[in-house]
Amino acid sequence: MMRGIDPQTLYISDLDGTLLDPAAGLSPYTVDIINRFIEAGGLFTIATGRTYQMTKKVIGPLNLRLPIALSNGAMLYDPQAGEFTQVTEIPRELHSPMAEAFRAAGVSGFFFMLEGKTISICHAPLMREAEREYRDLRIGIYEGRIYEKADVVKALETGQVFFCLVYGPRGELEAVRQGLEGMELELTIHDNVYSPGNCFFDIHAKIHKGDAMRAIAKSAGAQHTVAFGDNGNDIAMLKAADESYATANGADIAKQAATRVIGPNTGDGVARFIAERFGL
Repeated sequence: MMRGIDPQTLYISDLDGTLLDPAAGLSPYTVDIINRFIEAGGLFTIATGRTYQMTKKVIGPLNLRLPIALSNGAMLYDPQAGEFTQVTEIPRELHSPMAEAFRAAGVSGFFFMLEGKTISICHAPLMREAEREYRDLRIGIYEGRIYEKADVVKALETGQVFFCLVYGPRGELEAVRQGLEGMELELTIHDNVYSPGNCFFDIHAKIHKGDAMRAIAKSAGAQHTVAFGDNGNDIAMLKAADESYATANGADIAKQAATRVIGPNTGDGVARFIAERFGL
């Protein structure tokens, strides 16, 4: 029997390694439970490090009504209105020192920018094979809007830069972090759960998933928050939530930040938690 759902409690989940299965998809069970929860009046949304292009291909089956947090909170997107409602830009005065730090470390950063209503990616000439693999996997998803520019800083003047990413082995990324320390930026290195050995280095303005969660909760009239995550870029949200749960497959740092650990993403951990709590 379904138990009462509190219309003032927001449930918010990370995607990769948390709500998604190891094949980066939503299981039929998870889709069924989440949609039934929303239909019954539950407040549910997602907070992901992905951009909208990388997110929309996997969340289609979910009947989401609340804003979703993208790029670790740097953007909010309203799925009902079909528009970005908040964009937190990386300060323009930091574009040049960031690009210089990348050159000094021997990497090419991928700058994500909003041009009108379209997201594109701009990068300097690629230096490593891992970077080429990252780019090639996204060319189709971004419909070719991935541009290589010798003067990447000049190219960034045409849009709102809201996110930057460096990709590769953790050891190489730590060297990049040193070049960015002291800049007014949020810096997070976390594992690629689909490619062991490589990591994402997320770089954006001083905002994170916890900030986005609070903004969404306020807009929804929620007084209580419950968060789910598995990785380093979820920690701020896990710590900021009233209740927080890390999936059993998650990184130790996420488990340490959470209230407790639930089932793994291989077993629909988030959906089963919600199903058990509400008798769905």
